Amino acid sequence: MDFRKLHYFVVTAQEQSISKAALLLHISQPSLSHSIKKLEEEIKFSLFERTAKGIELTESGERFYIRAREILQHVHNVQIEMEEIQQMGEGKLSVGLIESVRNWLPKKIADYTKEHPKLKIELKEILTPEAIEQALNRLDVHFVISNQQFTSELIHTRELYMEPLVIGMNRHHPLARSRQLYLDDLAAESFIVSSHGQQTAENLIQLFQRHNMTPKIQFEIERFEMACRLIEQNVGIALLPINSVKSYHSTELIYKTIQNESLYRTIYLMTLKKRYLPPVVDEFIQRLLTTEISELIDHHRLIEPC
Repeated sequence: MDFRKLHYFVVTAQEQSISKAALLLHISQPSLSHSIKKLEEEIKFSLFERTAKGIELTESGERFYIRAREILQHVHNVQIEMEEIQQMGEGKLSVGLIESVRNWLPKKIADYTKEHPKLKIELKEILTPEAIEQALNRLDVHFVISNQQFTSELIHTRELYMEPLVIGMNRHHPLARSRQLYLDDLAAESFIVSSHGQQTAENLIQLFQRHNMTPKIQFEIERFEMACRLIEQNVGIALLPINSVKSYHSTELIYKTIQNESLYRTIYLMTLKKRYLPPVVDEFIQRLLTTEISELIDHHRLIEPC
């Protein structure tokens, strides 16, 4: 089967228009129509039917569209892996990550590129579980560092380190002067939570539930950096990963631990199980997995004394 015809069909199905698809594919409308007709003759069923708005997939076409996308993605993945096998030691290292790893990952990369000066680096911030799974399956990245955990037969998940969580607040907040901070002290406080850092929000809710309490969640944001900016304005407090705290420098923010509570989130390293990883990528992954925790988290410098 001609993969070009499959590609033409997939684009046409997505656009639901011969004219729009032809423009995207940089071919004439008659050429595109002829290609689709040849494909239909080959598979022996119709793919499209005309409607008042244009064209839409037939029932058989919808099923074929799903398979065609899978086939094209597989071909794309094979091409990428063939290129990586040929490169052998050079090429590219592509990493998906969450924002808090920026405290330690750049140094690791800097040290590694000294040994591999021709290695190209791609760093992509990937936050949601859906985006992580998509990036790995499409081979957009070699691996992902995230606090999201997967139970997938296709994804290999390994624990990288445990990251402490702390309470961030404005230095003028009434609780800022307290030598010790207890959960009861936070019962009436307005919390800022991250919608993308769902594990952190769940940790907060579970913590309160263990004590038959409910947190007062007033602000929902996408990035921990925005939580810190809101704290600077003294509109609320937040449960934050310690590495996010470290990367945000402000004289208006202080950070405290909750007495008698041990709060952490797990940071994972994820790869696609059946994907070929070039030696230069696999070596870097092994170095990360064997890194001392003290190189990833500086516990002593980050906590504001109570």
